Amino acid sequence: MSAPRKSLEDLFAQMSAVGIAHRAALLQMALILWESAARSERLAPEALRAIRWTSRAAVEIAAETTGLADSGLEVIVVRPLRSLGVRVRQQVWIVGKPVDALVGERLALQIDGWMHHSSSDQRL
Repeated sequence: MSAPRKSLEDLFAQMSAVGIAHRAALLQMALILWESAARSERLAPEALRAIRWTSRAAVEIAAETTGLADSGLEVIVVRPLRSLGVRVRQQVWIVGKPVDALVGERLALQIDGWMHHSSSDQRL
C-alpha cells in the first residue's frame, strides 16, 4: 500500500514550517555572533540599537543583544527562557562568586562549555 499523496497545501505548510525554523536558527546564530562581538569588542548594545538597520532581522537582533553572554551556549540557554517570559539576569554575583544566569530569584545557572572544563583540574 502506498503512502497517501500530500496536497499542495500540505506541502506549502510543511515548507513554511521549515522556513520558520530555519529563520529562527539563523536569528539565534546571528545573536550569538552579535553577543560575542559586543562582549569581546566592548561594543555597547545601545550603539547597536541606535543604528538605522535596513533589515527587520537586524533590528530584532540589535534589540536582543545585551553584551552579557560569555559564550554562545549562554545565548542558547537564556534566549528561549526570556522568550517564554521567564525573568533571567546574566552575570550576577552571588556570595562573592559570579554566575552566568539567575533565573527568577533562586535558580543560579553556571553555563560552561567544554573550553572551561577541558582539563582534569577544571572539572573539579
